[in-house]
Amino acid sequence: MNIAILWFWLEGKSTYTFLTKKLNISPEEITILDEKETLEIPKGSQANLWINCYDTLVDFDEIRRSPGITDTILETKLAKTSEFQEIAKKLTSQTQYFFDHYKGKIIGITWTKGKSTISTFAYLTLLDAKKNVELVGNVGKPVLDCIDFDNPPEYVVYEMSSFMIESLKGFVVDVWIFSTLSSVHTKEHWGYEEYVRSKSRLISHSKISLLWHQAQEEFLRLGYKELIKNSIIYWAKGDYQYTTWNFTIKDKIVAKDEHMKLLWEHNKHNICSIVWICDIMWIDIKHFIPVMNSFTWLEHRVEFVWTYWWINRYNDAIATAPPATIAALDTFKDEIDTLLYWGIDWEYDHSWVIERIERYGIKNLILFPDTGQYIKEWVSSSCTILETRSMKDWVDFAKKHTKSWKIALLSCWSPSFSCWTSFKEKGSLFKQFIRWNE
Repeated sequence: MNIAILWFWLEGKSTYTFLTKKLNISPEEITILDEKETLEIPKGSQANLWINCYDTLVDFDEIRRSPGITDTILETKLAKTSEFQEIAKKLTSQTQYFFDHYKGKIIGITWTKGKSTISTFAYLTLLDAKKNVELVGNVGKPVLDCIDFDNPPEYVVYEMSSFMIESLKGFVVDVWIFSTLSSVHTKEHWGYEEYVRSKSRLISHSKISLLWHQAQEEFLRLGYKELIKNSIIYWAKGDYQYTTWNFTIKDKIVAKDEHMKLLWEHNKHNICSIVWICDIMWIDIKHFIPVMNSFTWLEHRVEFVWTYWWINRYNDAIATAPPATIAALDTFKDEIDTLLYWGIDWEYDHSWVIERIERYGIKNLILFPDTGQYIKEWVSSSCTILETRSMKDWVDFAKKHTKSWKIALLSCWSPSFSCWTSFKEKGSLFKQFIRWNE
């Protein structure tokens, strides 16, 4: 067997460990392919580390790819695009292995923003109900690191990106939740409609599916009426709703949000879906309430870092899509005085964030490549701007320019692989430099 691991980041390393430790595949049968030329490669394995590493894929018997490698990205990187169909037959992933071998109950969660928050909330609710459950996927824990397939958990909460779903074969999800739907990842999926198509595959492969009412409207607009006809609708329509201060099932109040730690409308909207999970899976709503009353921000998601020199620092490094950054700006509004903003140029519409910079009177901007150039062209000349690639420079700048008791917010808009390998790396560096700086 001649196996390729395509991209050797978090999940690629996890795949290597699983193949060698669990499946007893010899390191000599594995080749690491990655564009980064300075990777540390496990002893005994081969490596092809350069920007054109994709051109050797046709020579392998099996290709285990990381989630970020969509069919679209792969096809555009091949020197001979005619080889793509042959290569596609050999592609597999951690997610595919999970669906091929796991026999318990799967709660699949996917949408544009809020996936990590609500996946974690669902996991904690099941945990409070004393269920044997694991939380895996896009939330940061590779599934093959977490699941013992000889002694599997009863439940798995799987946060799934469009990348993970795109090419899955022969899979079934017990419960599927779909909330917000926004125009992101269009380059990786040949446009917005292909992105939606990737996400929507879970509907036809789920036993029960839940749709936020606005997502329902978007699916109808795109011609998916037949596909979603049996989906359950929630939030402002359907049996599972949120009204002022109350979560309801068929108009009956089952929980009040008076002690809820996660504030703001978008979080209540997300959490409303957990009421449905409890009801549909016969979990007493009493297990939802303590989680709601204690759950706070995830690390790197509008995470409060520190107040020092009368400045409040918040880390929103996980915001790698426009709606997530917009939600952060709408959360704090005119409390924000300094904004760090950057990411890869994926042709998103930056007018959303420009309008909010002006509406909320944000005065200081730290602009990283590539997206910073768009903001610089359109924001008011009254803004103080720093262009940099240095996290230390941003921390120093924020300390000097942010007004007392105002907020310095890091929020990224899109992935920033041009500077760091992951949102965890940049969020951790942000917090690290804040501590050193003070």
